[in-house]
Amino acid sequence: DVQTVIDDIPGAPWHDGGRIAFGPDDKLYITTGDAVNPGWSQDLSSLAGKILRINPFIKDDNKNYLSAIENPFIKLQGKPEILFTGLRNPWSFSFDSKTGDIYIPDVGSEYIEELNIVKYEDFNNYLNFGWSCYEGTYEIFEKHYNDVSKSTKLCESNLKNKSMNFIEPSLQYFHDSIVKTDSLYGNSITGGVLYRNTSSIWDNHYFFGDLVTSNIWYIDRNKKNN
Repeated sequence: DVQTVIDDIPGAPWHDGGRIAFGPDDKLYITTGDAVNPGWSQDLSSLAGKILRINPFIKDDNKNYLSAIENPFIKLQGKPEILFTGLRNPWSFSFDSKTGDIYIPDVGSEYIEELNIVKYEDFNNYLNFGWSCYEGTYEIFEKHYNDVSKSTKLCESNLKNKSMNFIEPSLQYFHDSIVKTDSLYGNSITGGVLYRNTSSIWDNHYFFGDLVTSNIWYIDRNKKNN
């Protein structure tokens, strides 16, 4: 039999996230996009633009799942399913099989693609990845972006909230269409995996690419500054 676990996630023709995976704590992690409504990413009453964490093996309150009781935004009157907020379309995340750290690429809008790396021990620290207040490290909610014009009040409120931790990307790159680099970078980050094999020179390297340019890169996580 087929059973729907969760079905009240906002959707649209694009920006729907859609990646699911069991994490190091055996909970189910679910990515959602902003459903082409950037303000929802900063709205803790919406499941859009988030990463959710639930236990699909336990039912609670007429739901076919139990929200992880550690999810931090419960304490800020947010949806109990929310683990991370402030994402645009984080559809290709993955975990480090050794440490449990999470790698979250987030597709940009006009200028910047970004990769976020979060240590497992920091998962419950009220993390906000910035969209639609920032694109990468670039503040946008008070600028010319038409698609984030409705985010101003939420951004101002969340940025003043001392319980919420806005974090900068671990890596970001500009769109080729902006910096005219002849496909050196790209326009749509696609996440990959952290490779673990102590017998290989590629052990502890994270591989990822770009959908538009088909470039593939790696980050050597053995190096302190990477």
